[in-house]
Amino acid sequence: MPNDVIYRGKMGFSVPMAEWTRGPLRDDVSRMLIDGPLADSNLFNTAQIDRILSQHFQRTRDYSDCIWSLLMFDKFLRRFSPQVA
Repeated sequence: MPNDVIYRGKMGFSVPMAEWTRGPLRDDVSRMLIDGPLADSNLFNTAQIDRILSQHFQRTRDYSDCIWSLLMFDKFLRRFSPQVA
């Protein structure tokens, strides 16, 4: 291999979040965001979340960053909310 390839600096990589949330994680994403503590919290407009998921799954928009944030907040609620058992 050429020296410039062997000795180049570290390079990051992107996580294929859009593909994961549309593919193998799709059912889990839907279940968690539509039927979980996030929806029960009344902190978010569930119709808006449905629209975001629908557009993301139909590939008309990439909402993977937003979906990831919602999933992490859902995880937080599941762990720390006194209402969630």
